[in-house]
Amino acid sequence: MWRFLLLTVIALVAFAFYLSEFGLPQAWKDELPAPAAGAVEYVESLELVAAAKGLIARFQGASDPVEEALSDGADNESSGPIAANQSLRINEAGLAIIKRSEGLRLEAYEAGGRLYIGYGHQMAPGEPRKIDEAEADRLLRADVRESEDGVRRRLRRRANENEFSAMVSLAKNLGVGGFGRSQVLTAFNAGDKRAAADAFRTHVRAGGEVLPHLVERRELERQLFLKPV
Repeated sequence: MWRFLLLTVIALVAFAFYLSEFGLPQAWKDELPAPAAGAVEYVESLELVAAAKGLIARFQGASDPVEEALSDGADNESSGPIAANQSLRINEAGLAIIKRSEGLRLEAYEAGGRLYIGYGHQMAPGEPRKIDEAEADRLLRADVRESEDGVRRRLRRRANENEFSAMVSLAKNLGVGGFGRSQVLTAFNAGDKRAAADAFRTHVRAGGEVLPHLVERRELERQLFLKPV
């Protein structure tokens, strides 16, 4: 019996690491019940592989590579001046893109078996089913913090506020895990801003179909990404 339990635990841990690193296809997540989909998205947002590498480095007597990145100087962009991005927050232009795409609903509505309100805020049990615009704005700013944190953790180059805000809007839509696997991030970290900008245009599908509102959102994000500060 204990062997079965041990194997089950090992399998679950391995699956969690897989989700954290590679994620689950959106089409599969769309078929899951809301609690299961939420759990998957949470695991995807974790950086289990990076954490494991940090622990191994500590045991081997080396410094944690994540801590090294966080403390790296702003003049060393090739290794990721993460500290230079810590003060960045999504700007009003980035929030405006999210608001325009999500739309404002002041009463709770159901979509995909889940309840939402405001600017696409997924409701938790007990939250009011009717709000005003000020509360919708507060909920959006609270929701976007996870996306801001996720983008900051993954950047390996200095970003300006427009680049950062565009990527946060993308991460808010794809999920932090999805953003972490995007070509936008890969190209930006490689120093190819034009390729990163063009990669926004690849994230326009849901359920295998190109959706016009996603095409519009990606264009707005791309324009903001390229806009000089």
